Amino acid sequence: MCPPHFFQAKGVRVYRLVASDMDETFLDSNHAIPPANLRALRRMRELGVLFVPSSGRWYSSIMDNFPGEARELLEGSYVLSYNGGFINRVGDPEPLTTCGLSRACAEELYARGRELGLAMHINVADGHVFVPDADDDERAYLASISGVTHVNSKDHPDLSFLEGRDIVKILYVNRDFDALQELGASLAPVAERLGVEITFSSKRYLEFMPAGVNKGTGLARLAEMLEDPPIRGHRGGRLGQRPFDDPSCGAGRGRGQRHGRCAPLLRRGARHDRHGRRIRGARRAVLGTLSPFAPLPIWGL
Repeated sequence: MCPPHFFQAKGVRVYRLVASDMDETFLDSNHAIPPANLRALRRMRELGVLFVPSSGRWYSSIMDNFPGEARELLEGSYVLSYNGGFINRVGDPEPLTTCGLSRACAEELYARGRELGLAMHINVADGHVFVPDADDDERAYLASISGVTHVNSKDHPDLSFLEGRDIVKILYVNRDFDALQELGASLAPVAERLGVEITFSSKRYLEFMPAGVNKGTGLARLAEMLEDPPIRGHRGGRLGQRPFDDPSCGAGRGRGQRHGRCAPLLRRGARHDRHGRRIRGARRAVLGTLSPFAPLPIWGL
């Protein structure tokens, strides 16, 4: 029996931790785990490899995606939520690390979003998101996600309705992704002044996170917490994140980021990896990587 997060094969370098983005990557369009990815979880468990879910959503919402056997297969692992700003042990809702926006920063971003006439997500630290002015499409997109409360910004000219609750991040919603990217570029000076970073997700969200917080730095922090040099180095990998999801990828080459590469092994929907091998989604890359006979490199950080 292999001890937790350790597998050794003579003459073979294998991975001991795999972190993956969730929505539209490890999960299908219904926010559920496809059967092939459940098989990948079983294989990782057999090899003693930690699987770490990583998402911009909150811990309880991520755990909702792992019912039954999938939940058991995560035992002893960790969850990166809120873009890597929060780290939880699986089964413990109390985070080991946290982050957040100042109230003044959040108020300015909220006021600007109202001026722009955009729907927003206001994520609070206790695992809820308040969504002002969502249209029918956005409501349908969020229907299967727990912890969502829809509100009307006309009833809330400021964020006083969230008094006493710590705000982690704010998202602007726009399904015109080109326009959203242009907005992000125009808001870059504002973000710098406020001490936040702009990132994009799901081709519909512009996210404001505290500067320096992203899934790469969150994974590096987890690696340091585990105090396991092989995990801190090149034996950890992250799957599925698009280059525009994490603009700071590669900016900091600390532990867990030593390669500093933004280009992942796979892009969603890709038919071939960067070596020209035909694949079918991230699950094949995961299973191939974890094979003790023919490991494939994963470059996610």
